[in-house]
Parts: sequence; C-alpha cells; structure tokens
Amino acid sequence: MLAMFFFTGIGNTATFRQYPVIFAHSPRQAAGVIGFTAAIAAYGPFLFSMLLGWSKSASGTFNAFFIGLLAYCVMGTAINWCFYSRNGAEKPS
Repeated sequence: MLAMFFFTGIGNTATFRQYPVIFAHSPRQAAGVIGFTAAIAAYGPFLFSMLLGWSKSASGTFNAFFIGLLAYCVMGTAINWCFYSRNGAEKPS
C-alpha cells in the first residue's frame, strides 16, 4: 500500500506540473485544466472504496482489486513510455 500511494503521488505531481508547460500560451487555460483535473481526481477515493468493497463482496478478498490496479498501472506506464520516454517519441519529455 505504501508503494502504491508513493507512486500515485509521483504520478499526480507529474500530471499537475505538465499543464502549465503544455498550455504555456494561455495561463488562464492551464488554470482551467488544472481545476477540471482536480475535480475529476476527487472521485478517486470514492471509486477506490467502491471497487475495494465490490472485490471483497464478490470474492471474499481484495486480490481482484489489486490485480486490476497493477494491470492498470502497467498499462499506464507502457503508454507513457511509448509516447514520451522511448527514443524517437513524438512528444519527448
């Protein structure tokens, strides 16, 4: 759990720090995107608690939730690597 929250915090920081760079031409638009993203992110704790409850009631354990979370994180990492980190990426960081 500690690693999950640690890496979630790193991802959250990276997300919110990239908007002023992407929208450098319009600080007002960057602020709007940050606000919208924060509003959507506020649903995270609700969704996590609902999915944890569903996993516990459906299988009796939390394993399904954590396996799904791991798959989601691996997929997100692969997409970010493909578009931003690999050699020859279209939008290098």
